[in-house]
Amino acid sequence: MARARVAELERVGRSLAARLPQGPFAAEFYRIEFVVNRDKRTVVAMVRKRSTTSGKPDAVGIAKCAPDDVFNADIGKAIAAERALGLTLTPEFVNAPKPDGMVAGMIVKYAHGRVAQTVDTPQSLRGRITRLTTARMCGAVILDDTDAIYAKDGEAA
Repeated sequence: MARARVAELERVGRSLAARLPQGPFAAEFYRIEFVVNRDKRTVVAMVRKRSTTSGKPDAVGIAKCAPDDVFNADIGKAIAAERALGLTLTPEFVNAPKPDGMVAGMIVKYAHGRVAQTVDTPQSLRGRITRLTTARMCGAVILDDTDAIYAKDGEAA
């Protein structure tokens, strides 16, 4: 949903027919650039009007992940873009729920301090469940789920 929101905001900035409902870019052509810093758990959106020739952005929006939340770059991009464009923030992004389980692709921190990405090999579903359950039992905390591979409805992960 966050990826679709960012794609829509980028499309509106290039469109002759579409316009934003509010904010300083409501009647402007614009482009958005993102800087994602996974270490600092932040996303910065820089918006430039198409007519701007200088290197300085016309607006900047920042999304910073709270220490106890799970970082997701796509949700951060959506929040930062909405802030930079002067739009009302989408509640589903601001109040996104934490993942209730581990899946392949998540970055986790184990109790002993090691940070690693969970993996899923196609060997067996049982093996995958065992590895991820073991990670959870070892006191692993999910830090980043940007690259997580979630199952679609009716599908196994």
